[in-house]
Amino acid sequence: ADKVNDRLGYANLFMMKNPSWKTLRTKLTPIFTSGKLKKMFELMITNANDLEKFFDSMHLESNGKVVEIKDICANFTTDMIGNTAFGVKVNSLHDPKAPFREYGRKIFDYDFARSIEFFTIFFFPNLVKYIKPKFFGKKPSKFLRTVFWDVINQRIDSGQKRGDLIDVLIEMKEKYKDDDTLTDFKFKDDDLVSQAAIFFTGGFETSSTAMSFTFYELALNPAVQNTLRAEIHDALAKTDGKI
Repeated sequence: ADKVNDRLGYANLFMMKNPSWKTLRTKLTPIFTSGKLKKMFELMITNANDLEKFFDSMHLESNGKVVEIKDICANFTTDMIGNTAFGVKVNSLHDPKAPFREYGRKIFDYDFARSIEFFTIFFFPNLVKYIKPKFFGKKPSKFLRTVFWDVINQRIDSGQKRGDLIDVLIEMKEKYKDDDTLTDFKFKDDDLVSQAAIFFTGGFETSSTAMSFTFYELALNPAVQNTLRAEIHDALAKTDGKI
């Protein structure tokens, strides 16, 4: 494991092999308790409010604009995953060139070099030690690493708690620092950053794609859109407007 060239790309549940995968999965399960998710949901609501304000600023109802919804959705989910996984206010809805958004694009930027990296990782893993691809890409890996340690060190120094993934990883960093059952993984260095990185990568692109297709289908089917809108209003009426 120490010979893995790209610990950031390797040391997460998406890429790790058994038996280390099973051990890590068991350790990370507490991230998904209902209590922790409720705290993260409160953070997510702030991003949802930002999206609402953004749509309001476009005045869509008055002139029926055609908009590129995929990019808007990706800006929104980048803001949300930056908020919940990295404890950072990204604000890419209002600044599409925000560094988080730019490096997020680079991770999924399928130019020739990235295609070779992904092709090698997924289809020719035996060549990884020679080609030395980076799962997240070279520049995004450096960016994510820097942001993560800036946030985690600031959080440790201040003692602040936000109820986000950073809080959980700090807890695990302390809890498992002397744990010798993790033969292929340590809750420190790039192995720790890798957890936030895979949440970021898995969180913004998949969700924004699903949202985009949903918006598209609703635009094509106004009757379904009206039914959905009525259901949402009914639900909000029962909870005094709170999601």
